[in-house]
Amino acid sequence: MSKEEKKELVKLTKTKLLEEAEKYPEIVGAHGMKKEELFEAIKAEKKKLGEEVPEGPAKAVSSGSRKKKKTPDRGALKEMLNKLKSRRREALEAKDSVQLKRIRRRYKRINRTLRRTTASAA
Repeated sequence: MSKEEKKELVKLTKTKLLEEAEKYPEIVGAHGMKKEELFEAIKAEKKKLGEEVPEGPAKAVSSGSRKKKKTPDRGALKEMLNKLKSRRREALEAKDSVQLKRIRRRYKRINRTLRRTTASAA
């Protein structure tokens, strides 16, 4: 395996890593593995067979990873709703339809989050 092939193994997508894992019958349950696990399994199999082991990060980074946002507690959500209610009254008095639309969307989003946190707590 050339140096270029080693570098390419690190950059492969999960689908391509699955195809590579099919070459090694010792790798069982490849479809249930994460990208990092696949990379490590292929690396281990290559090492067993005496092939050159690809250099790369210990953990392959997937492009679609997202951090989960923390939701505020119920008290903070209710406080946000009360502030939006007062802002809504001001926008109604000023007859600002654009601001009303923004406030309505935000109110709806916060209220939905509040319902979800209440349902998950029960």
